[in-house]
Amino acid sequence: LIRSECGAEVLLHVGLDSVKLRGEGFRQLVRKGDAVRAGQPVLGFDRSLMAERGLDDTVVVTVTNPGDFARVEVCCEGDVAAGAAVLRCVS
Repeated sequence: LIRSECGAEVLLHVGLDSVKLRGEGFRQLVRKGDAVRAGQPVLGFDRSLMAERGLDDTVVVTVTNPGDFARVEVCCEGDVAAGAAVLRCVS
């Protein structure tokens, strides 16, 4: 779970079926409680391993506290460059 400066709590799920890998091919790059900045990698994963196993590498981004905002706007779709905004919370 990542908490943004505006208070949005964001959950990332890498790969729709990645649970089948049981952590294989994933690298945790930060620890719980670490402060991160825009563009800083928080997780590494082996896309080729997922493809080899026939697993989807789609990353699902979920705001777990949407009731705290008037609305949540999607800023982009598809591939996202490091540091680019994905969501914007409007109070």
